[in-house]
Amino acid sequence: MPKRKVALTLDAKLVHRVDELVSRRSFKNRSQAVESALIDNLRRLDRTRLAHECGKLNPTEEQRLADEGLAATGETWPGNCPQECAPLAKITGSLLDIRLRPTIILPDN
Repeated sequence: MPKRKVALTLDAKLVHRVDELVSRRSFKNRSQAVESALIDNLRRLDRTRLAHECGKLNPTEEQRLADEGLAATGETWPGNCPQECAPLAKITGSLLDIRLRPTIILPDN
């Protein structure tokens, strides 16, 4: 991938820490250290995007829509998920808590 030269203004303590990593040969130079940190941070942000987007949901509206869909099919939402039920997703700071009932398939004997 082609590289582009950019100018950055960084805190002096941060530059000192980067220089220490370079002097210990953790990275060839400052550019490689900064590029590596950016790549790691962008990957982390990509992984947390779902949680961020779910945080934008209105829990009351989502519950209403879920109840409306269940009412249309005549199904009911399980009151309590059994203990062996594992969480599919739990978004901290949100009312979103989705659980699945385990499906066990036994071989025919």
